[in-house]
This record gives sequence, structure tokens and C-alpha cells, in this order.
Amino acid sequence: AYGLPALLWPLRAMAVVVLAQSTFGLCRAAFEAMGKMSVDWVIVGGESAVETLSAVVLVALGAGAAGAVWGRAVGYGIGVAVGVGFAVTLLGFEILRPGRTDRPLVRRLASYGSALLIVDGAYAAFSQIDVLLLGAILGAGAAGVFSAPLRVITLFLYPAAAITAGVAPRMARAGAAS
Repeated sequence: AYGLPALLWPLRAMAVVVLAQSTFGLCRAAFEAMGKMSVDWVIVGGESAVETLSAVVLVALGAGAAGAVWGRAVGYGIGVAVGVGFAVTLLGFEILRPGRTDRPLVRRLASYGSALLIVDGAYAAFSQIDVLLLGAILGAGAAGVFSAPLRVITLFLYPAAAITAGVAPRMARAGAAS
């Protein structure tokens, strides 16, 4: 990436982070759908604490950027494990056993998922294209300096996400009653 061999392990770690982060998001969405926001808060808080601690320790031990990214992977991995543990506690071990396949349901989910893949893929591409182009034109250092404030801005999205998570299930229930 950008002709820098030092980015090999951070990019590999990011691949693990993307997988773990999407699985973590699935766990969170399940608890939001069940109205179990207290469980969601616990897994998010735990994930954040483990991510921060592991990233700091790995960087302090000299792992550099790769250590910071592996810290994220560890945090999300623990978050997924805790989320699955809560899901098993709330819903039972049956959720881990494959059941009979409902083909029409699978077809509807695949159709819906393919539309989400296109929309989310476009969003991801357009939200990162500026950083990628800047890195290709001016180098990885410039891309890092540019993207660091973008990470801080994400903190402003958390209150909106909290309000959405609290209001959306109530709106869905009110709409279903109509």
C-alpha cells in the first residue's frame, strides 16, 4: 500500500478488524432489536475498554501502528465473544445450532442484503475516497494527518446514535400498532 512495506501488518490487522467489527455490529443490532439496550451498553463499554487497553499495551511494547490496529481487533473480538455469551444467556444454546432452512426467507434476506451491500459499499467508498486519494497523491503521512481529525469527529456521532437506538424501536412498535 502506497509502496510502504511497513503497512503490510497494519493492513492485515485492518482486515481482521473489519470482520470483527461487522460481527460486533450484528450483535449490537440484535440487542437493539430486542430492546436490550443495557446489554448493548455493556458490550460496547467492554469492547471500548479492551480495545483501548490492548492498543496502548501493544504500542507501548513497540508494535507501532500494527499494534494499535491489532488492539482494535482484540477489542472487537472480545466484544463479539461477550455479545454471543449474552445472546446465549438470553435466548438459549439453540441459537448456535443450525436449524431447518426456510428458502423463501433466505431468498428475501439475500435480496435485501444485496441492496444493502451496494448502498453500504458506495457509502464506504465515498467516505474513504478522499483519504485514499490523498495517500496516493501526497503519501501515507499526509493521509494520516488528514484522517486523524475525521476519527475525532466520529465522537460527535455517538449522541445521535444513542438517540436513534433509543427512539427507533419505539417508533417501530408504534407503527406496527397502526
